[in-house]
Amino acid sequence: MSVHSIEQGDTARLREISQPVVQFNQELHQLLDNLAEALSAHGVLGLSAPQFGIPVQVMVVDTGEQVEEWVNPRLVSQRGEQLGPESCASFPDLTVRLTRPWEVTVEGADRHGNIRQRTAQGVLARVICHELDHLRGVLHIDHLDDDALFAQLWDNVGRHVAQHLDEAEEPAAENTTKQILQARWEEFTQAAGFFADAAWKYSLAAEWLYDFHDLLPDLDWQQVWQMERALTELSEAVDAASSEPQTSATASSSDPPPAEHA
Repeated sequence: MSVHSIEQGDTARLREISQPVVQFNQELHQLLDNLAEALSAHGVLGLSAPQFGIPVQVMVVDTGEQVEEWVNPRLVSQRGEQLGPESCASFPDLTVRLTRPWEVTVEGADRHGNIRQRTAQGVLARVICHELDHLRGVLHIDHLDDDALFAQLWDNVGRHVAQHLDEAEEPAAENTTKQILQARWEEFTQAAGFFADAAWKYSLAAEWLYDFHDLLPDLDWQQVWQMERALTELSEAVDAASSEPQTSATASSSDPPPAEHA
């Protein structure tokens, strides 16, 4: 049986609030089996049904000894704090540092509807909080404001690219030009991904806000839609440019940046 694919990126499906499970039947059992299989195949510590695009309150976590199944889980209590790295199967290249409770107590049902509680600490507490967030349509990046998130993303990208550049400039490095181009290409694809995400969010926000246009009588909607079209066209152009790896220097790395970002 093929492993179920995991929803990738900041998508509408991952933003949907999950509904409680009301029938503890074979369909639920199959979902739990699929989640456990994907958990093992992808080498992650937790997965939730929304990551399969299924908005129901179901998640699985790897305790280190077994895979625990949780249906309709809820956080009963929490205490303490821990600051540490946190990643997500839906954002495989994005690890951020977040503060989570050191200890949590969670209550929920197993696949047969039997209610139980468990108290977890450390990494397991972090994983449980992460998966509970998914059931509420919350992503791990939501726990950072824009400035903090950008700072961490930029730091990650910068260190990654710097490593490649350092390796390329070592005396023993072969084909230095090619390695430098590769490092620049990786930085470009990261930037392209950020831009595509921003363009998608702008379109979604604009359409969503229009539902409340009566509350925004002075907003120039023609300008809003013009900007949406422009961002969509730019996003498509950037996506096309980043669809195939760069093999030659098409622009000088010393080209000046735009004077300002309008």
